[in-house]
Amino acid sequence: MRSQGSPAQPVIVDLGDSDDDDDSGYKSKSFGDMGDDTSYGIETKHDIALRLSNGTARDDDDLEEVQDPELAAIEARARARAAAKKAAAASGSKAPIAQLFIASELPETNPLMVKVRIDTTIEKPREAWCARQKFTPEMTRNVFFTWRGTRLYDSTTIKRLGVRVDDHGNVSIEGDDSIYDQEDNTPKIHVEAWTDAALAQHKREVAAEEEAKRKAVEPSHVVKERDPTPEPEPEAKKYRLFLKAKGMEDFKIQVKPDTTFEKLANAFRTSRKIAQTQPLTLTFDGERLPPMDTIADSELEDMDSIDVLLK
Repeated sequence: MRSQGSPAQPVIVDLGDSDDDDDSGYKSKSFGDMGDDTSYGIETKHDIALRLSNGTARDDDDLEEVQDPELAAIEARARARAAAKKAAAASGSKAPIAQLFIASELPETNPLMVKVRIDTTIEKPREAWCARQKFTPEMTRNVFFTWRGTRLYDSTTIKRLGVRVDDHGNVSIEGDDSIYDQEDNTPKIHVEAWTDAALAQHKREVAAEEEAKRKAVEPSHVVKERDPTPEPEPEAKKYRLFLKAKGMEDFKIQVKPDTTFEKLANAFRTSRKIAQTQPLTLTFDGERLPPMDTIADSELEDMDSIDVLLK
């Protein structure tokens, strides 16, 4: 998705604490080897409006104000942050500095290295990166960061990205010994910039690659050679015969070559309701057909007639 050519070197933007009296502690400037040494950044203070509870007594003791739980939680967190800032200001301590390395698969974008205090939210680095890419306000609103595959929100602080600070102020990330920059020993955290559409496409491509790898290591299916289909046996010849008896309707029957004349006679008896005790003889061309002989043993052909003699 990135344009061809040598990858652009990241610009380092300092969003860390300054040494002047500005209580916000965030000033940004660009420096590095991209040739742009003009100052840029975002110096925005966020004032949080808190609803003050009414301490005056109510006229009606039966009425009690019910505050929205979510709003109450937001106000509680705001008061906690304000108290923490006030305590830090009183003690003169400042949060350690970390480097946020921002890269992206979005087309025509360049990486950015941001120096920022670990108590800073992700909003400022995100806006700084979008400003560096010259994104429109609408595009900027659509951009979000991920860290180790987890989506980050503007309210997320840098410290929540696995950052740990020991009693001596040393910063580390649990399970990662490669976060320190070799030049100034400042911890570096890698995040990625995405839009919803770009991240969805990336996940589809990763899934396709994993599926291709899985199929590549699977043993190939051996196609079992099927036994040759046996040739069908030729259908046995059948004889259509006419059995004729004096005073009776002709009896038409189809038989196989191995049919005996005894079976043929019994079929005639059954069809014409002749008793088994009634003598019956089959003849062909004046010659008697033996009961145990078969059609194939005789000289009968298809459509021949057999005489039936009853005594």
